[in-house]
Amino acid sequence: MAADAEEVLNCACYDAAHMLRVSLWKDPSGPDLIVTVHLTPRPLLKRTWEALRYVMSRDLPHGHFEETLLRVQDVPRLRRLLDQFEQASREASSAGADDGPTGQKVGPRSTPRNTADGGD
Repeated sequence: MAADAEEVLNCACYDAAHMLRVSLWKDPSGPDLIVTVHLTPRPLLKRTWEALRYVMSRDLPHGHFEETLLRVQDVPRLRRLLDQFEQASREASSAGADDGPTGQKVGPRSTPRNTADGGD
């Protein structure tokens, strides 16, 4: 199952490890906007040490972050995808797709779609 809309945004430095994939999945219960980032590979012992620090509630000095420097020519592509997401959210909301059991509005799904095995 493929996303309804998708953009791949390259970093200004053109490093493939800084690439973002932004996917829009439209669903009757409301759309999902998924941002996929590449995680930097690390040696096994370093990953194990970081996992132990995480389990022991020890923060890493700078956390687990990667960054992507968006290019100005990618802004319209990202804006178009965000506009589609906003429109699909409004349509689902006006159709009552995300009414909770008590009739009150609830937010988007709390569990993201598993895209590795082809969707839902």
